[in-house]
Amino acid sequence: MLCEAALSLLLTANIVYAAGPFEVTIERDVTATMRDGVVLRADVYRPKADGQFPVLLQRTPYNKSSGVNFGIKAAARGFVAINQDVRGRYSSDGDWYTFQHESADGYDAVE
Repeated sequence: MLCEAALSLLLTANIVYAAGPFEVTIERDVTATMRDGVVLRADVYRPKADGQFPVLLQRTPYNKSSGVNFGIKAAARGFVAINQDVRGRYSSDGDWYTFQHESADGYDAVE
């Protein structure tokens, strides 16, 4: 039990002190072309700093703009956050059919 508490404290400390607050750069409606030619659009939130940062990709049928707060907070903490509208929803092209294209589009978005 003591080990679990120490590990929890250590992980929490690393998260809190991992990176200082960064200024944030936002790119809206960045396009990604899927293997079948359909264009999906995403908002990209980046720390305004040199270097490489881990990426958080969120694909949603509920409007990428609803993730603004998450994107800004993540980028300020040293992550690149990408909020993408899925196929056929909001700013992305194509026709939306629940779960039909999610596996392939998710793979293509990562690549």
